[in-house]
Amino acid sequence: MIGFGTFPLRGEGLESALCVTAEAGYQLYDSAFLYKNEADIGLCLSKGILRRENVILTSKIQGIQYIGKRRFLYLDRLSVKSAYRKACKKFRTDHIDVYLLHSPFKHYAKAYSELIRLYRDGKVNAIGVSNFDVHELQTLYQECGEYPMINQIELHPFNTMKPILSFCKEKGIQVEAYSPFGRGNLVSEIMNNVNLQTIAKEYGKTVGQVILRWIVQQGIVTIPRSTNAERIRQNLDVFDFELSASEMDYIDSLNKDKGYGAHFQNK
Repeated sequence: MIGFGTFPLRGEGLESALCVTAEAGYQLYDSAFLYKNEADIGLCLSKGILRRENVILTSKIQGIQYIGKRRFLYLDRLSVKSAYRKACKKFRTDHIDVYLLHSPFKHYAKAYSELIRLYRDGKVNAIGVSNFDVHELQTLYQECGEYPMINQIELHPFNTMKPILSFCKEKGIQVEAYSPFGRGNLVSEIMNNVNLQTIAKEYGKTVGQVILRWIVQQGIVTIPRSTNAERIRQNLDVFDFELSASEMDYIDSLNKDKGYGAHFQNK
């Protein structure tokens, strides 16, 4: 239910963080072509910092990997299969566990149909999308005949995404939450919320742990990211308490529809 987000970590900083996550017992790791750290994670796997048999490895396809670059009068024709092969090579593994379309880029339904074939060929254990809204999920179903297994979205107390959550629950789509503590200036605003601090104090937890508990208690997978060893460990320590219905409702009420993920940037 709780994995480790790797953006924008690279090189030694990423390696140091992964050493801590391995010791703490993380299993789900989230990467993407866009993050430019697939090869760094692959190096950590080759060094034995992460053991492949203990890792659920996630990556994502960027639009340019599928559509290609325009060269003179023609457009490079790429494929999901070729992107997958290149990602496996960077990771130094023969398979990726979870593979997602990173955003609703041009021709995303055609790309997802190729992703379905990759799954049916046994190359990947689960497939899905990221930053898709309800309309785009419906378009996938209309053109591909099935809904994605996963939709990874930006979700935190100021961006609760209730309409998408409701739709995904109805259609059996597992939601994954990235940026669970917000982004930019929102992080300090969320962490300094007096009522959240009071709730955290009552349980002997941090505000961050309360937020993660709020997410997983909704049945949502989340992928927080930190380079602080203590916080990396704390982020897993949220399964020994349960928020009350009124506390869950209070956190829901903080919603401001403030999301700054890739989906919004690409609109």
